[in-house]
Amino acid sequence: MTLSVQNNFRNEQLLNGWWKFQFDPEGKGEQEEWMTKGLPNPVDMPVPASFNELFSKSKERNYVGDFWYQTEFYVPSGWDKQDLLLRFGSLTHRGTIYLNGIKISSHEGGFLPVVVDITVAVKIEGKNLLVIKMNNEVSSDTLPVGAIHKLHNGEKVITPGFDFFNYSGIQRNVWLLALPKTRLMDYQTSFEINESDAEIKYHVSILGEADTQVELYDKENRRVAETDGADAKCKSRIRNSGLQIRHTFIPL
Repeated sequence: MTLSVQNNFRNEQLLNGWWKFQFDPEGKGEQEEWMTKGLPNPVDMPVPASFNELFSKSKERNYVGDFWYQTEFYVPSGWDKQDLLLRFGSLTHRGTIYLNGIKISSHEGGFLPVVVDITVAVKIEGKNLLVIKMNNEVSSDTLPVGAIHKLHNGEKVITPGFDFFNYSGIQRNVWLLALPKTRLMDYQTSFEINESDAEIKYHVSILGEADTQVELYDKENRRVAETDGADAKCKSRIRNSGLQIRHTFIPL
């Protein structure tokens, strides 16, 4: 969920820019296979942005319901031996991700990043069609909370239970990531501290199999302990006054 990192082993490419966008008030996009055929009558939409800010008429600005995004991208040369992922900074409030007509994942909640593995669906050579079906309806069970009502003409309107506008869309960066097939995924640490020293226990989560080495440094940047293994503890004891953990952590 953390921000992507680019180095000798991990690559990234921003997919921001002008995407295609279309409202779907009748909810017919899936039945008409927009995820495979593409959007039939789209307008240009910048990503990242709240779609509400791009329309001056109340009907579009205050729209509630399904809406779709579409873009195309190529995989850079040399990325074919790595796992390929998409990272969305947010999809407000919910979204279903399709790549080349294949459903990749669904997500609800517009305040956290969304990371999905697209390795099995992506085309290494040729153009990739990325389509996102989204929805910005709220209820008593969602964050933010609110209610949806229908007018006589069938148009949906929102009764918010919050004190801000219902901004919606792909509102943060979209990244294409290329990651090693064997990689560090996460780590955890815990402490046993007494009056004079401390012992650090850790657990490292790795995708695949690899040797793990952990080093512990004090506040003067001196290495005071080291050990091997994905689940162990630093056995050297150090003074509390000099305790400082330096993490070497490469996140998604």
